[in-house]
Amino acid sequence: MTTAIKTYTTLAAANAARQSEWPGVENITLAFRGLELAGEAGEACNNMKKLERARLGIAGSTATLEQLGDELADTVITAYLCALTAGIDMDATIIRKFNQTSEENGLATRLAALPIEAKSQRLRPILAKYDWYWPSDDHDSEISSSSVSELAQNIELEAGQVLEYDHGGVFERRYYAFLPPASDAGGDGNFEVDEATEEAAAATIAAELERRKGLEDKP
Repeated sequence: MTTAIKTYTTLAAANAARQSEWPGVENITLAFRGLELAGEAGEACNNMKKLERARLGIAGSTATLEQLGDELADTVITAYLCALTAGIDMDATIIRKFNQTSEENGLATRLAALPIEAKSQRLRPILAKYDWYWPSDDHDSEISSSSVSELAQNIELEAGQVLEYDHGGVFERRYYAFLPPASDAGGDGNFEVDEATEEAAAATIAAELERRKGLEDKP
């Protein structure tokens, strides 16, 4: 059966889409990606060595510029995969870092910013397939969780504390909090809050605490 070809306009989007097809991708860690990146960079350097050896007239195997280009491409692709695994928006990071270096060195050249909202809309359905959750200030793949409640348990979130978290990469940031079951709860599940803003999450928790206080005050 022929697989329908899907084309993407950015490396980040294409990488994310292809990884969703790749068998075993759910087992990949950031450490694995780092070793993969080192391997690809090493292969590129090995081809550079062979080209330089030929230029210097030293006996030994050689390489072509096409082979070097292939390994450099693999290195860039793998760097993007590292960013994907870590939850880093590589396109935005490259723009920021390039322009920062220009500014620090008094250079006029700048890299134009991408339309972030358009890119977010394009990548959101792709990255959401991974269903990853992180604290917004720590995208370590070892902390990533399959649900926000699991993430809260993993980082030992305290009851009533609002957690700023990212879902499916950096394109959906939300705020989560929980309280133990109330005395009038119909079950033993936590009271959970998941809001688009920190203020809304904090307000919902405060309202629930006030409601529970009213229960305690009843004769």
